[in-house]
Amino acid sequence: MVIRHEAIADYVIARCRCLFDDFNPSEFETVVNDIYPFKRKGSFYCILPAPAFMSVKEYLLKEILADNGINEEDSRIYLELYNRFRKLTSCHYFKKDMPEEPFIYIFQLEEMIKRVREKTFISGSLTLLNGKTVKVTKRQYAQEIRDLAKDLMKYENMQIVFVSEKDLAPLPYISCWCQQNLWMVQMDKEGFRLSDEISVVNAAASALEQCIRRTPPERKNKENVQKLLLDLAEELETEE
Repeated sequence: MVIRHEAIADYVIARCRCLFDDFNPSEFETVVNDIYPFKRKGSFYCILPAPAFMSVKEYLLKEILADNGINEEDSRIYLELYNRFRKLTSCHYFKKDMPEEPFIYIFQLEEMIKRVREKTFISGSLTLLNGKTVKVTKRQYAQEIRDLAKDLMKYENMQIVFVSEKDLAPLPYISCWCQQNLWMVQMDKEGFRLSDEISVVNAAASALEQCIRRTPPERKNKENVQKLLLDLAEELETEE
């Protein structure tokens, strides 16, 4: 009987397909572009504990790299990866020839406040790419927040939602980019992984929509969110 069960288990496992595939950051654009030969409509979600410096404005990234003593050759590699990443995770409001599908940042409120008040801020995404710690000053963090506040009011299809631990649908502590109907990329300290299993991707998108609906209006209304962002930036600059 045990042997039969083992044979059945081996049979099932041999025919299983992983929901996620790990990949190197340098493969980001190629991996995602190869999923489908065409684009589908759908919301784009960026689920982050706090802003990811892997996708800041280029001028700010160059400043951070210089301050961390990253040499010219490594900086060039960084910028190439940056352009690939930003091309796909920011396309909804940076490409004028695309329809304005919803582009939604979901941040964790308590984590944002915690990082604002820490003495030293370390960029997880840039550290992962570089293989060594990349620090961000309070002024640079404040500038990233101000850039987000400016974009929020500039682009109608962009939304920022602050989810709290007190909400009924808290988010897991992981960075994630989800293109509805297409793909989902996750990032943690171990690296990047991608899923193009539509049932998984759209289940995640549905869960995110429920999370947004359950978030109180004061933490997703544009004017309120802009004020909160600017208040956080001011606190950072005061402590600099």
